[in-house]
Amino acid sequence: MKRAAEIVETDNQLSAMRKINREYITTDKKIQKEVFSFSSNFDVSINYAFSFGNVKEEIVKYIKDYKPDVIVLGKRKKNPLSIIGDNVTQFIMKNHKGAIMIASEKEILEPNQPISLGLLNEKERKIL
Repeated sequence: MKRAAEIVETDNQLSAMRKINREYITTDKKIQKEVFSFSSNFDVSINYAFSFGNVKEEIVKYIKDYKPDVIVLGKRKKNPLSIIGDNVTQFIMKNHKGAIMIASEKEILEPNQPISLGLLNEKERKIL
């Protein structure tokens, strides 16, 4: 998910639309390539979606539309310039009542492979 402001660098509306369209196509191809590779390697069907816009609004919309059981987030790298941060993880915890996994970029999640889980919640729930 990207904010439109991260893509557009000009004031001209037509060139901004072209840039967004090019970025959309490039991003779609990258995701398709990764999904196809993973899907064929592990014989798993995968549906994907991406969007450009306000990240938090898109997250809320996705949670309402799809009602996922589990949300997997990538662990974000620390940005030394951002003191406060965007608090996406806390935002998702507030808006999603199911399980949230935070995956390390060093440890790859693979089907039929053991994973280590850390739990942070005062509620005890059974996860299947």
